[in-house]
Amino acid sequence: MKTPIGHVRLLGPPQALVGMKVWVFSDDKRYQLLAYLAFKGGWVGREQLAYLFWSEVPTSNARKNLRHLLGRVRGLGALTEGLEIEAERLRWEVQTDARDFLQAMEEACWERALGLYTGALLEGFGTDESPEFSAWLTAERERLEGCWRTASFQQAEALQEAGQPLAAAWLLGRLLERDPLDEEALKGYLLAAVRGGQRRLALRAYEVFSQRLLVELDLHPPVALEQIAQAIRSDDSSLLAAVPTPRPEASTGQGHPLPIPATPFMG
Repeated sequence: MKTPIGHVRLLGPPQALVGMKVWVFSDDKRYQLLAYLAFKGGWVGREQLAYLFWSEVPTSNARKNLRHLLGRVRGLGALTEGLEIEAERLRWEVQTDARDFLQAMEEACWERALGLYTGALLEGFGTDESPEFSAWLTAERERLEGCWRTASFQQAEALQEAGQPLAAAWLLGRLLERDPLDEEALKGYLLAAVRGGQRRLALRAYEVFSQRLLVELDLHPPVALEQIAQAIRSDDSSLLAAVPTPRPEASTGQGHPLPIPATPFMG
């Protein structure tokens, strides 16, 4: 009896639910191939896959390497249930959290999107051996993290409108944990914290930001941020009320990544 693939997690450490068993992906080409196919969802040509993993060797050798890799992938047994292999293309249509996350972004379901984003795409996977796979993974990680950032700002704004500024501050604080020099996240955090009655937390966050900016980049905070900090110090509510909530350019993950050439450039 075949065991169905229940769900594949690609955000954070990758793994799959096979029946009642959690199958943890290890960092080798077998799992990189499966993860790539799961992320794509549809048919992927053999030429593209051969170039993705062996861009620095002749096409004929890369295709031969792919055939050998597919033999090793088949050896994974129950994990590969549903893997379709044709003469010139492959497909592994499984449910993934990455697809659910992007769907939530497209539907502006910010809270659901934040719950689905549990970490970077294929967290823990190294990319040294395959430059093209590395480039693809880096680009997709940045795209998905940008979506997570957008969802965080949008949900923080919704929370403030619902009268929950401290919950909004917590969300924006997570952005600052990821990037301590994110000026827009800090601006939003300062306003949300003050509106929640936490002036000390706001001022402390500003001081940490200022010190880090000076030490790491030898820069001082922008004038707009310093004005907000000064308004907090003087408890100038009228000035703070006039500061608009940060609304960075929205990203819903619908961008189109550059295509991978079918064959390497020669000459």
